[in-house]
Amino acid sequence: MDKPSRVIFLDIDGVLNSFAEDRRKTIKENGMTNRGYVTFAEMWCPEEVPSKNLMKIANSFPNTEVVISSVWRFQCDSCHIWECLLFAAGGRTAPISVHFNTCTPRSVGDKPRGYDIQQWLDKHGENVEGFVILDDDSDLEPYMSHAVIVDGEVGLTEADVNKAIEILGREWV
Repeated sequence: MDKPSRVIFLDIDGVLNSFAEDRRKTIKENGMTNRGYVTFAEMWCPEEVPSKNLMKIANSFPNTEVVISSVWRFQCDSCHIWECLLFAAGGRTAPISVHFNTCTPRSVGDKPRGYDIQQWLDKHGENVEGFVILDDDSDLEPYMSHAVIVDGEVGLTEADVNKAIEILGREWV
């Protein structure tokens, strides 16, 4: 991160995909397995509308980067797959910068996710102008003022986008 940038700390489950009952019900009614789903992709992959909403946030400022703060950072190792998926879903004009190598670290013990974000900022934050956290959980202290708590039954909405852009525009020192 050489240029000053804005950072989106991104949780995946409940933000880019939803836990909506109708989604689970439809898939289950079609005879799918694995908690009602046939494949990992059907069960967990980002949905189109929330992904497009993420792109709106990412495109709102130059040099916006996405740092994965989801537990997915321990399960997925190919940023190129994510770049292609988010590019396709969001219609971004330039590839999104998804950092799996600089994702938030794993806390030891019962530390909240906010602690992981604190560690990342301590290591990489010297060029960060502003940041927002997109999550469906609230274990984000001491950064709740930078958080958009997404309804996990719905995923990232237009109202969340507006709030995230406002937060992302704040200077952080």
